[in-house]
Amino acid sequence: MQTLIRLTMSVLFKQCCKQRKVYILVVIIVAVLLVGYSLRNSMSSESFTENKGVDVVNNMEQEVIEYIAKYVQISIRVTGYESIAIHFINTGKTDVNYGKWRIYFYAVRQLSAIRGNGLALKHENGGLYFFEPVEREFKYLKSGFNVTFDIEHYQVASKSDFFPNWYVASTAEQTRPRVLKYTEGDKSFVKDFTRPDHWKQGPHDNNNPLTNLERYQYYRYLNNHSISDVQYHVIPTPKVMTIRSRENVEIDRKWTLCLNKHFLSAGKYLAEALNLKIRDSSGGKMCISMIKAAEYGSEEYSLEVQVAGKAVEIKASTEAGAFYGVQTLLSVMSKTKIITDIFIKDQPRFQHRGLMIDVARNFVKKATILKVLDVMSMYKLNVLHLHLSDDEGWRLELPSIPELTLVGAHRCHNAGGSKCLNSSLGSGPYPDTSGSGFYSVNDFKEILRYAASRHVKVVPEIDVPGHSLAAVASMNYRQNVILASSENGGNSEPSYLLMEPERSVLGFNNWLDSAINPCLNTTYHFIRAVFNDLVDMYDGIQTFDLIHVGADEVYHDTWAGSPACDRRFGAGKYTHDFLKDFFLKQVSAIAADHNARIVAWEDGLYNFHTGPYDRAGFKNKEVCVQAWNNIWEMNRGGRSIEFANAGYPVILSMATHLYFDHPYEPDPEERGFYWATRYTDTFKVFGFMPGDLFANANFDRLGNRLSKEGVCRDPKNCPELRNPANIKGMEACLWTETIRSEHDVFYMLFPRVIALAERAWHEASWETNEQLLHRELERSKDWGRFLSALSLNELPRLAAKGVTYRVPPPGVNVNVEENVFRVTTLYANHLVEASVDDGLTWSVIEDTFPITKSLNISIRSRSPYTNIVSRTLRESIYRTNDAEDRISFLSHILLNVYICRLFYLSLI
Repeated sequence: MQTLIRLTMSVLFKQCCKQRKVYILVVIIVAVLLVGYSLRNSMSSESFTENKGVDVVNNMEQEVIEYIAKYVQISIRVTGYESIAIHFINTGKTDVNYGKWRIYFYAVRQLSAIRGNGLALKHENGGLYFFEPVEREFKYLKSGFNVTFDIEHYQVASKSDFFPNWYVASTAEQTRPRVLKYTEGDKSFVKDFTRPDHWKQGPHDNNNPLTNLERYQYYRYLNNHSISDVQYHVIPTPKVMTIRSRENVEIDRKWTLCLNKHFLSAGKYLAEALNLKIRDSSGGKMCISMIKAAEYGSEEYSLEVQVAGKAVEIKASTEAGAFYGVQTLLSVMSKTKIITDIFIKDQPRFQHRGLMIDVARNFVKKATILKVLDVMSMYKLNVLHLHLSDDEGWRLELPSIPELTLVGAHRCHNAGGSKCLNSSLGSGPYPDTSGSGFYSVNDFKEILRYAASRHVKVVPEIDVPGHSLAAVASMNYRQNVILASSENGGNSEPSYLLMEPERSVLGFNNWLDSAINPCLNTTYHFIRAVFNDLVDMYDGIQTFDLIHVGADEVYHDTWAGSPACDRRFGAGKYTHDFLKDFFLKQVSAIAADHNARIVAWEDGLYNFHTGPYDRAGFKNKEVCVQAWNNIWEMNRGGRSIEFANAGYPVILSMATHLYFDHPYEPDPEERGFYWATRYTDTFKVFGFMPGDLFANANFDRLGNRLSKEGVCRDPKNCPELRNPANIKGMEACLWTETIRSEHDVFYMLFPRVIALAERAWHEASWETNEQLLHRELERSKDWGRFLSALSLNELPRLAAKGVTYRVPPPGVNVNVEENVFRVTTLYANHLVEASVDDGLTWSVIEDTFPITKSLNISIRSRSPYTNIVSRTLRESIYRTNDAEDRISFLSHILLNVYICRLFYLSLI
């Protein structure tokens, strides 16, 4: 065998000497792999035999935990459309024996309890699973070798489907869990997706990652109507804007702000932004005046620059209108303090222009929320909806119920009654990651004040009755404390038990005990206490008149057979929809007692057989609906219209266009879920048409082309909107299952949020154009203006606020015939960098440069404003001078493939 290897290597070496460097590298790698394969086969028979030189760990459990955490490497490969392989590789010098250890991990899909290679896969709760060795089946994990565990019926399409921070713990007492080093914090333990059956959801999935050339062509299309003069292109686009002349005036420090007592907040904001002195005056030269115009609408404003008179006037009827006039003035002055002779009159399309941030799945720190509020106010978004509770966490301190944050705000390895929730979403075994955290009363009040000063309403969401494990677990802990105290002399604290102790029900997302029981009186005592504390926090800062109660995703049989429900309504005398309707009407009445309306996700108020619930029983005059589930191929796109026609005020949060937890591209390297649509980029958000919902149906989740005509072939799927006034606005949603840092938050939000603001504030003329081709042409031109202003004006403004954004990777066009390499970026002024040493060093490259030699190159984009870079792409470039050289090159490849084939056959 050794003689054969030497002979083959000699032949390979002679062939390599005749070829270019890149080919030498390829052949050497192939040879080394084949030799490695030979050596591995020669050793495989010894992989599970006794090794006298290895010190086998079989004593103290903590030593085993420490060793596994440090030396057991996890490697995951996707092996097919619905299959993965998990490799446990012992990189240390000690064998791992059977013991009480378990390796925990989070899975986004439901897994079955199975065994393989001496390991058992079991479910803990929610998405938390663990592997444990099976007695008499698990021999040991030998030093230098691996055990493979194959899982079938597990569909993935992205690396973000796999979560970090796997950890090892023991069922033995007095041991400490440890994170497996090789899974800490990133996805390096997940192998690259290299084949279609790695990133596709099945053989009929038409989605593929963009090639470098396809991205180049897409960017060229998106920039087809870009413009260079964007100083006076305001985002969101004003309703009326006239540039009356090209004369201009500079607003320097000689100018003052003539403050109006009606607009103190907006005036001080502007004075601080432009570093102006304030004086009490009705106007005059070199003065920015703020004038009350009672005839204007509540958010309407006008902005007039009088160059000849050296004066600027902002008119509005409310502080909000004046503030939006200020934001427009700052927008047109973003690059320079020189402003031209313009007149703008503006008002919003929708009264509700919102953004939802889920801070429950992964906590988002106060400082990040304040930066988001800054950006929202710049683009005239006026509602921040905070998803404060879910199965994975409770994020707001309530003084009257301290257990909610004592227990529900923290995730850890929950063993033996720990004061925390289960580890989830890759948060690991300790409460020091984004899985844990909460806003104190003072934190939340600061958020409320900061938002109020920027005319942003903060809507809290307490998700009930489903998605409530954090609340249920916290109240169970409270109940145990009460009972224990009662045994020792009594406890006067009220009980807020949310589930029957004797029942355990599997709920949504595989969570046990995650739904509040609507038949317990203590449920409503709890909700009233929560509302009381919220009212106290809002008092004197913002008006507490709207609360989101979630109400979504409760399994149909969750309360079937509940003893409490049997006692309250009679066994067999209630249905799931009856109980859900009853619950929401009780909650609505409590909200009404606090002068507040409720909002709920659409499925919380929807009977799948009869449609929206009857509004008659609600104590509130208004019950708002947040419509989200418009998956076109499931014929659900018309629910928002059903609710509007039934008299409900509706907020549009269509998941196909406005769920910003979905990726920007159909690429396995891009973060995000893809259950509603495979991707949502900024262009798609910009193109959303809230006034013609079914015209937004362009592709299904598998990349199949759709059309309004196809979706509406059955008229029942596309009801006619009879009450358009009930469509109150738009709200994008950022769910945070895959988001663990401020960088992740900003990456997923920006710049998509700016496109959201454009559509929520401004109705473009192309939206109502019934001629499809004309509509697309007008939209393309409008997008060109938007993209240019975004690139040159708005991205620098984000950076100035300390906010980063997603930098898209470059497009690449390699023209072998011309020996030319071309690159482009989506955003103007962004740089393209290249590396020929696998990322060790980078150099900025021009848009076009000649190919002087064949090479493998790494390419990325860089923001000139934030210094953030895109993900890295790879491109192999072959320079060929003529046809003869190409033929020679291919012939050498074929010859060496033949030699390698002979070598492989000799080994088997």
